[in-house]
Order: sequence, then structure tokens, then C-alpha cells
Amino acid sequence: MSDSARCRLDLGSAELQATTDETNCPGPAGDCSVSDEEFDAEITSTIPNPSLSESEAREQGELIERLDANGSDQIFIAPHGGAVQPKTDDQAEHAADLAGTTCWRTKGWGPDAGAFQRWYVPSMALSPDSYPELETVADTDFDVAVDFGGVCDTGIVVAGNAPLSTLEGVRDSINAALPSCAEQATLPADDGLTGDGLLVDQLGADSVFLAQSSETRRAYWKEIATGAAAALSEDVEVTASGTCQ
Repeated sequence: MSDSARCRLDLGSAELQATTDETNCPGPAGDCSVSDEEFDAEITSTIPNPSLSESEAREQGELIERLDANGSDQIFIAPHGGAVQPKTDDQAEHAADLAGTTCWRTKGWGPDAGAFQRWYVPSMALSPDSYPELETVADTDFDVAVDFGGVCDTGIVVAGNAPLSTLEGVRDSINAALPSCAEQATLPADDGLTGDGLLVDQLGADSVFLAQSSETRRAYWKEIATGAAAALSEDVEVTASGTCQ
């Protein structure tokens, strides 16, 4: 078990890095004692709390999920929203609203230990079985699924198993929406963000994964979401932003 996983089981006494929820990739400051101890645990395969409002989840440091099922053939998702990877849930909501598509996102907070340490699970380890709302649409066979995600590196990388022409279209549309002074979206240098292992790959015949740094999301979250929506919907137009952040 990794240090991060052990510390999640011992949040009461774990020493965590002195970071805010918006730090790129926070983690435990060291080993956690729980790894060498026997203890009783109650395990559930359902991750989000089904009964809390967004304000209640924020106050209690909990994670919730939200689904807007619009009967469309596309879905925008944000598996690490709220304060886990800030602005990604806003992006999924904004893009889906513009394009009139289905939207699923989680929103997680952590008032003491930090939302990232408390709730982050790598996208390749996520399963619809642990998210009741997502499970209701997991067998829909969407034509395209788009994941707004974070990355420790700088910039914006447009990846996924969609055809190259689709990825290039998303990249170009995002860049058209960004001001010229912003770091431009690129395609991955290798296939490290492609394949069938990510959650988004399970949801759509074609998948697009947007890996974005925290700085980029904070400055241009709406422009990126608008560009992604415009690339996949003829009803959405891109207007280049002239504001540099």
C-alpha cells in the first residue's frame, strides 16, 4: 500500500504537506503509523455521500456526485471536482450546458487534511460501480466522452483514444478560445494518456482526456471548456479571449 493510501486511513494523525487544496500534487509528508497496526474497518464500495447538499459536503469535508442526464450521445465528466482538482467540475458543467450534453462530476472537500489527499483516486483506478449516479448511464455507449482533469506538469494536453482528427480539433478549438498570451494546448508526446485504462475510456466509443495544470485551470477554465464544447458541437461558437491572466 502506498504512503498516500495509508495516510487516508490515518487522517487523524497523518502528517501532511503544508499545502492548500489548489496545490498541483500534494501528498503525505512521510510514513503513516497505521501501516504497521491492526485495526477494524468498515468498507463500502460507494464513495460519494448520497444525502448531502453541496454546501453540506463543503462544510463536512465530504464528496458528492452530480449527474445531468440529457439523453445525448456525448458526456462531459469531472471525476475530481470540488477542491480536489479545482475548476474541473465547473468546466464539465459549463461545456455540457453549452453543448446540451450529459454531465457527470464529483465535488470533494477536505477541511482538515485537504481534498486532494482525502479524495483523489487515479482515473485508471475509478469504476462506475462506486458511483451510483454514474452507474445509471455507464452502459449508454456514448459516442464521445470528455474528461476534464488535472496534471502536475504545466499547460494543457489533449489526449485520449479518439481519432487523431478529433483530438486535433479539440486542441485547435481550445487554442482558438484562449488569449494569444496563454500557454497553448498540445497533443501528448507519447501515448501515456491514451488507451482503455481511464474512466473516460469506459464511457465513450471515443474518449478525450484534458490534462490541465492548476494554474491553467484557475486562469482559463471557462475558455478551455468552451473550446472543448465547440469542437464537439456545431451549436457552440468560440470567441477568442483577449484577457491574459
